[in-house]
Amino acid sequence: MRHLFISLVLLMLCSGYAHAAIESYEFQNEEQRDRYQQLTEELRCPKCQNQNLADSDSQIAADLRRELHQQLLDGKSDEAIVDFMRDRYGDFVLYKPRIQGNTLLLWLGPVALLLVVALLLWRSRPPVTEGKGAAKHDATSHVIAHEKNVLPARFVHLVSLLALLLVAAGSLMLYQHIGSLQAMQITELGQAVFARQLPPEQQLQQEEMLLAELDEWLANHPDDDRFVYMRARLLSEAGIWDRAASDYRHLVSLFPEQDNILAEYAQVLFLQNNRTMTPDALAFLKQALQVNPHNVSALGLLGMAAFEQKDYRTAVDFWQRLLQVIPPGTPQAGAIAEGISRAREMGGLSAGPVVETDIRLGAQVSIAAAVQAQPDETVFVLLRAVNGPRMPLAAVKTTVAALAQPVVLDTASSPMRGQLDLAAVESFEVVARLSRSGQPMPAAGDWEGISPPFTRASVPEMLSLSVERAIGP
Repeated sequence: MRHLFISLVLLMLCSGYAHAAIESYEFQNEEQRDRYQQLTEELRCPKCQNQNLADSDSQIAADLRRELHQQLLDGKSDEAIVDFMRDRYGDFVLYKPRIQGNTLLLWLGPVALLLVVALLLWRSRPPVTEGKGAAKHDATSHVIAHEKNVLPARFVHLVSLLALLLVAAGSLMLYQHIGSLQAMQITELGQAVFARQLPPEQQLQQEEMLLAELDEWLANHPDDDRFVYMRARLLSEAGIWDRAASDYRHLVSLFPEQDNILAEYAQVLFLQNNRTMTPDALAFLKQALQVNPHNVSALGLLGMAAFEQKDYRTAVDFWQRLLQVIPPGTPQAGAIAEGISRAREMGGLSAGPVVETDIRLGAQVSIAAAVQAQPDETVFVLLRAVNGPRMPLAAVKTTVAALAQPVVLDTASSPMRGQLDLAAVESFEVVARLSRSGQPMPAAGDWEGISPPFTRASVPEMLSLSVERAIGP
């Protein structure tokens, strides 16, 4: 039974869910989620061939998605976020470049070519002859002879116009589909393989084809980390541990701060060594948790390692943290809950007392006179982590007039409860924001105040906070 449970956990860790959980970002409202989706589709991955940020598996795209999410939480406008991306990566990051000095040729070039051809056609029209009587009769033979030359010239210009139209259309298509055809085919094949919606026989065939395509591409483009990562995942899921470890070793050297790569590499080392936790694997897992305390693979594997060493209390601690990260009601959550129960049973651990992670405190918020606040204006009071996810751990929406009474912040009643690992948060702060628009996202013209940080051991029963800092554009 014990080995059956471990197999269930390994299945969870090796499944596509573990990869998807890396970027299960939380948003403060649906509008913010829609903006994130739209921006990731409009911005191009700087290292990819015709892929936007939403579709790319490259590490630079993952970095930019994380940066984009953070800037949205910080209240940045779409224009400010796009300008940030352009400052770092230039106009290439935009699928639709802006009209400016260095892009005028791109936008106006085809139009200018068409105008030139139209002018040539107009100039090559047959001359209009005017005259009377004998003068007109004398010119007839000249016009007939001239038309023999005009007609071929007109035909040439018409062909030229059609050619230019084809060139313009072709250029536009190339601009939209720039890059290697082979790279695009590999990307599409990879999306189909990792979706795992094919029949078993076809799935295996497609995996073998994808591996062959990746090997061929990386033989000529060894520095394409996007496809190195794709191959590492494919080799890992196929159980080809030696090659997978080699690819992950290369990726870790390039991206030592990417928690998902660190954890996945540790997982490969664990499985490569007959499910034995090596010192290297243990070090990578701890490093991954330092970067991201909510990493699914790291929490699961560290709990498993403790379970194997009969350190059942530590296993329970890691798996309880894991349960707060993964969605309740899923098979993975059920397997982890079963593991916690079995670890308690085998370690002789009681079901309690449960370590209390929830926080409750009061905040007395005042508004500085310079704000010139109206009694019915909206105020948001938030509890959040000083370092880590910026979404609120608890939030209260109130009015200026209601601030005569203290605001109570309680994580136990927060909508984010169960989605964030409170046990992993070391320090907290309270933010009070007067919103001129009545919306939770900070904007120019709003005012806010931020409390000094405090730890779980020093949570005040009541803190005082003044809203006195203007939020600029």
